[in-house]
Amino acid sequence: MKKIILYVLLFTVAIFTACSTEESQVKVVKERPVLVKKLSAETYVSGPSYSALIKPKTIVKKAFTKDGVIEKNYLSQGDKVWIGSYLSTINGVTDKIKLDYSIEPLKTLKNEMMELEDRYWSKRNTYIKSYLKKISTKSDDDVDADKREYLKAKKSYYDKREEYKKFISYLYFTNHSVDISNVLYADLEGYVLQYINAEGEAIGAGYPVVVLASRDQVVEAGLSLEDAKSVEIGDVVEVQVNVNSDAEDFINKFYVYAVVTEIDNFPDVNTGTYNIRAELFGKDIFNYGETVNIQIRKYLKEGIFVSVSHILNDGNSYVYIVKDGRAHRKNIEIIDVENDRALVKGLSPDDMMIVRGYNSISDGYKVKVSVEGESGDE
Repeated sequence: MKKIILYVLLFTVAIFTACSTEESQVKVVKERPVLVKKLSAETYVSGPSYSALIKPKTIVKKAFTKDGVIEKNYLSQGDKVWIGSYLSTINGVTDKIKLDYSIEPLKTLKNEMMELEDRYWSKRNTYIKSYLKKISTKSDDDVDADKREYLKAKKSYYDKREEYKKFISYLYFTNHSVDISNVLYADLEGYVLQYINAEGEAIGAGYPVVVLASRDQVVEAGLSLEDAKSVEIGDVVEVQVNVNSDAEDFINKFYVYAVVTEIDNFPDVNTGTYNIRAELFGKDIFNYGETVNIQIRKYLKEGIFVSVSHILNDGNSYVYIVKDGRAHRKNIEIIDVENDRALVKGLSPDDMMIVRGYNSISDGYKVKVSVEGESGDE
């Protein structure tokens, strides 16, 4: 009997000890302080995205106007050329040609051309900004005036460039003591794509000797019929390229803008798509043949944007939201990145997303919440 009573007492003590241990363990589970932000849908401009190819705006095949034997090729494939650069000579004139770039009229023309190029750049940027503002806000702002100024500046620049090229040609014809038809020279700024004929080879009149590509670049993409119909000459497209090899790395993207200059009316015989070409401004922005993406931003949509710095990743992108006093992990999909904000799928308006303290919690942790923007949060 005494043994039974002893066993009962020991069992009771064990129960109380276990209960007190559980209570002490419960007491050490504290609420983690976090700062949350209430999410809301925002309006943004969207549109179709296409893979595109970077191409030279102009490709020129240079040929002699008479038969002859190539005496000298001055450059090689990939070399830069300028307006007036020597390319090839025939029939023994190599040591007799010379062009003086230091004469005052030529220097004046070049300076005027560079000033007009700067103006063209400025007016183009103004037009792009007003175009993007209009489609993003659906405002009544009239971008036509900015577009006219941009096109006027563009025409002035290209007209001056043609004047410069003609003066170079004039100098060749007047300053040389040789038959200028024995000399090939560049009439654009760009690169040598290919020398078709080597030195010492006979060449017939009109047969291309060297192929040049301009430094001016266009981006070309094949669109569906529906999307091609929605695009107009003068529309601005966003050209996107990743700076590393990870195609999903939205954060390391950079963007430039191009203005649509051509839209094909007939489909490509190989792809069935309708090619558009948009002109880039600047020199050597991309490599020829480089593949990029273009985004045609035409439509207003709503979506959730979050700061890139609040997105965590362990192989999947995710954030923490608060529900019923606890932190809950939510996997998300990054659709696009704009500056330091990401457009995401997987979140809803009114979600309370944790924006501070997320590094010290895990899924299911109890949290003590402060709301961003309310008094008391830092």
